Amino acid sequence: MATEGDLKDLGLANLIQSLCLDQRNTLIRLKHRQQNGLIACNGGEIVHAQVGPVQGDEAIYELLSWTEAKFQLIENATPSPQTITQSWSALLMEGMRRLDERRANESTKTPPVWSPEDSTKDSELENKLILLLASLEQMRVKLGSKEAQKNTLLAAQILADLVNRAAQFSETEFWATEMRHAGDGRNTLELILLETESEFPLARLLEIRNYRLAISAISKLYSLREGEQNRRRENLRELTRAMIHMLEQYLGRFLSAFRTPHARTECEDAVNIFVADLTNMVDQLSF
Repeated sequence: MATEGDLKDLGLANLIQSLCLDQRNTLIRLKHRQQNGLIACNGGEIVHAQVGPVQGDEAIYELLSWTEAKFQLIENATPSPQTITQSWSALLMEGMRRLDERRANESTKTPPVWSPEDSTKDSELENKLILLLASLEQMRVKLGSKEAQKNTLLAAQILADLVNRAAQFSETEFWATEMRHAGDGRNTLELILLETESEFPLARLLEIRNYRLAISAISKLYSLREGEQNRRRENLRELTRAMIHMLEQYLGRFLSAFRTPHARTECEDAVNIFVADLTNMVDQLSF
């Protein structure tokens, strides 16, 4: 089985069934637009699943609704927490039942009607998100400077600042505007870092102080320079990827708040371009 693939070619239910029947210890990483999900299989059962802030059985049911997503298989990944309460076969049966029920409801319901209030709120959020992306773009330009390209410590600090700007937006703008997302926005960074550690274990080296990544503590990451050179490069590359992942998680949450598809699509295109450019720039760093 390929380590990477597309759910268009192999449905998630079939993929899960194959891994569990083979009793493989595998982490499935999924990406659908700006959403990321993961499923951990261990010894023939699913032990953990997560999509956004949702974990456990409900995360599996949501992921089974993804028909267009890229997936990556990671063998013998770091052990995951136990959040699943049912066998894989029971999860798939219930997931398929819910999908059938959802499709039946969607075939009978009338098209959604968005109110002027929805359009107004989306317009306000869109304007704020555009300002955020403009601010992040300024930091991305700094990342492309000759100094940052040759100094991975400086580059890592810039990436941490990018994440912190998204965290600030989450607290001061996003959570204040979109009240249907219950909870305390200040805790979001901790949740995102915890989720990131499942995919990038070295993210545990990142520190949070006063609800922000501690940029001053990034210098400690240079302790990873000790030892074999190729390993050091891979470690630093994983940490930069982890911070990009955290930023993507924030941007995905912001996009999910839009009520009207038109506003969401326009901002989603801008977010995708920014993330692609940022990832390409990080790939060019001299680790």
